[in-house]
Amino acid sequence: SARICYATSYALPGDFQLAETATGKVLASIAPLSSDLNLQALHPSGRFAAIADNRVIAIYDAERGARLTTLAGSGQLSQLTFTPSGKQLITVTQKGLVKVWDAFLTTSENLAPRFDPDTTAGAFSHSGRSAVTIGWGGALVWDTEGGIEKWRRFVSRKTLYVAAFSPDESRLAVAGEDGFIHVLNASTGAVTARIGPADGRIDALAWLPGENRFLLTTAKSLLEMSASTPRPRTRLQTEAPIRQLALTPDNRCAILGCDDGALFLCNLATDNWLARIGTHP
Repeated sequence: SARICYATSYALPGDFQLAETATGKVLASIAPLSSDLNLQALHPSGRFAAIADNRVIAIYDAERGARLTTLAGSGQLSQLTFTPSGKQLITVTQKGLVKVWDAFLTTSENLAPRFDPDTTAGAFSHSGRSAVTIGWGGALVWDTEGGIEKWRRFVSRKTLYVAAFSPDESRLAVAGEDGFIHVLNASTGAVTARIGPADGRIDALAWLPGENRFLLTTAKSLLEMSASTPRPRTRLQTEAPIRQLALTPDNRCAILGCDDGALFLCNLATDNWLARIGTHP
């Protein structure tokens, strides 16, 4: 999708806006649900957006800003994302409870296995058939259709903050406070590689074409690491810490979300900024 959903204020509640990544043009604006900290997620089609506070999760028509349906909340969330098919929505609470919802019905709800350590994030495989929940030192992978646990594995003595399945779904990468990227077999949980360390906590991670090759962020830096060159190579730097990272489907551009609310679109072939979205200085 050539669109992205973002909040105009990071520290304080503000409107949620849908913008074109190429031009930064705002297509629609959605008022926040409440004064609580909100999370947002964009549907893979770009036509719908989900936002959440501590009470409810609301699904909106992203082009008109109209609310379509409301799902009952289950406490303060740390993760909110659509499955790749767009048919389901995953939520992860700060107490480690994971739920899979039918994104457009209020009656369908499946509970996934609870990950005992404090849960920090979750992610789907590209087909949406598997999901991972991560927390202190480990990962739990489960089947999204039946909510059945496949395996769990501890790989670090420190907290993990990001997880990503490889495009072919054969591998899973997890990373966090220890600065290493831990690569696991997605079917068995066996550790197949340990890459790094980066200079600091890894906050975001994405797979690049090639064998165990990654784009990642630490503090204000966009870095690249791989199994063949484990020392990080700096690609770009920002003025504020980078918390979110996403790649375009062709892997030519990266979108960075920063603590100050700004979003950047960068060309990975030239390491140049293409666009800046947001009103923050």
